[in-house]
Amino acid sequence: MRNYLTATAYRQAMSEQGRVIEAARRGIDRGERPVFHVVTSWDGSAIDVRILELPLVHVFVPDESRVLDGARELIARTLSVDAASFAVQSAPERT
Repeated sequence: MRNYLTATAYRQAMSEQGRVIEAARRGIDRGERPVFHVVTSWDGSAIDVRILELPLVHVFVPDESRVLDGARELIARTLSVDAASFAVQSAPERT
């Protein structure tokens, strides 16, 4: 079963993500270095890389060696900031 968002839920999620993006940009402008957490899953042909703090954006990478670089590039593009202005790490395993 697929998880589809209703139009209302999608608008709410986009609005919340916009607030997260603006807050991250303001923090970076103040000299803070936020940490973004990466989770991955295999889709059968590539690795789907998601950012916990930005749940509506993701990128596919061909192998494990590209996960953190792919995430960093995605976050930098999404926030329109330099890729060195934040940290990226794997999210802790959920139990």
